[in-house]
Amino acid sequence: MSARLEIVPSNLLSLEWEVRENGTPVGRIENAPLQVQEKGKLTADGGEYFVLREAEMLLAKKVLAGRETYLLTDSRGGVLCFVREGLLSRQMSLELEERAAGLPREIVLFLVWIVLLIHGRDSPGSAG
Repeated sequence: MSARLEIVPSNLLSLEWEVRENGTPVGRIENAPLQVQEKGKLTADGGEYFVLREAEMLLAKKVLAGRETYLLTDSRGGVLCFVREGLLSRQMSLELEERAAGLPREIVLFLVWIVLLIHGRDSPGSAG
């Protein structure tokens, strides 16, 4: 059984996203504005986690059926699939394969944070 999460920006230009599962908020992601280093804060299950990107990560980005898609894979195939809801939307959804559905929430939020950083870097004029 796979799981689906929604990643919803707080507003049009926000650096904050709410993570929802079945419409219920389960976490929050905040990027630090105007930083030389890419930093953020994740909130899940009552804990706060501060994150900093130091190493390069590989993530496949494709446009499928007119929708921007990010696919994170390992040696056994796809694990996470992030899909942007529309070309003009900043909202994304996340599909976790069955073997990834049991990951701790803070690990899932960390992976979402990485995708948001890459998306923000690859999208001109994006605030993410």
